[in-house]
Amino acid sequence: MVNDVMASEIVDRNGALPVFSSSVNMFAYIRNSVKRCTALTVGQTFFDLQLEFKYCLGLYANRLVAKLPGFITDSNTPPTHAAAAKWRLADKQEEELCFVINTAEYCADTLPSLEDVIRLKIDKAFTDAIELSKEIDTYHDVAAAAMKCIVLGIENILDDDWATMQRVNWGTVETVGDESAYVLAIADKLRPYVPTLRSMLSSLYFTNFCDKFAASVVPKVLQSIVKCKRVNHVGTQQLLLDVYALKTLFLNLPVMGKEGEVQIVGATTVPARYTKFVSNEMAHVEAVLKLIGTPNEMLVDSFKIMWPEGTAENFQSILNMKGYRTNDDESCIYMARE
Repeated sequence: MVNDVMASEIVDRNGALPVFSSSVNMFAYIRNSVKRCTALTVGQTFFDLQLEFKYCLGLYANRLVAKLPGFITDSNTPPTHAAAAKWRLADKQEEELCFVINTAEYCADTLPSLEDVIRLKIDKAFTDAIELSKEIDTYHDVAAAAMKCIVLGIENILDDDWATMQRVNWGTVETVGDESAYVLAIADKLRPYVPTLRSMLSSLYFTNFCDKFAASVVPKVLQSIVKCKRVNHVGTQQLLLDVYALKTLFLNLPVMGKEGEVQIVGATTVPARYTKFVSNEMAHVEAVLKLIGTPNEMLVDSFKIMWPEGTAENFQSILNMKGYRTNDDESCIYMARE
């Protein structure tokens, strides 16, 4: 059955969200099979038939997974190997991944009603054995895996821009201007994706994308900044300006338009928890940058106050940004550990 319904894979755009037509055809086939079988029997034969449904649903989930990159195999295990780190979204691949998410969501949302129909029609001796929760969870996992691909694909295209930030000679910056080129590049790279995802995904999964993207990408601001060496006072002010621009960009991500403008679409709003997460993360980045301008004699105490969970390695990164000499480093690190 699965091979038949997926033989001609097209996208069905007649519903609220675009899904693979094969999923619609599969459930139509199942409904017709239920109708034909129950016209003759609701006993053991019908029970065996619903087992075949479960088997086919599993095969269909596997066919959806087969549309994902090979390194995505387990939605609970983050991809860590080289293939994941180098992977980039192909042209329009984010749309294909949205189709996978929507189709998996459609299947997961349809299965409870199918379970109810089977429970209602089957002989009461089999009622307690009817359970589709495992299949529902499987489709949720498929959607999560596809979402991981989208987030990772967009995250990876920004790697060059974080590297650009780290290569800037921040110790020779003489004036504070507009936001730096790497900030503009990050914004330019996000603009084609966000409106597309918002238009193609349900509000639930678009919010999920924003949350996961922020959780994955926003911390990279700090991770990149602490790798910068010998940042002078003016360089620090420029970085603070850049961080403000990035914060504004990330805060407006859920309502970003294709030209970069804030674009309220329907009921799309920025969730409070999203705003809180981004604001808190970026406030921490700003606090770390302010440590660079802290007088040397106050640095240790200020570090403990402004970065209470900071480690000796984190403190070393601040020293590197301030351009401390080795002997000074060792003395300060000793005091920071006290």
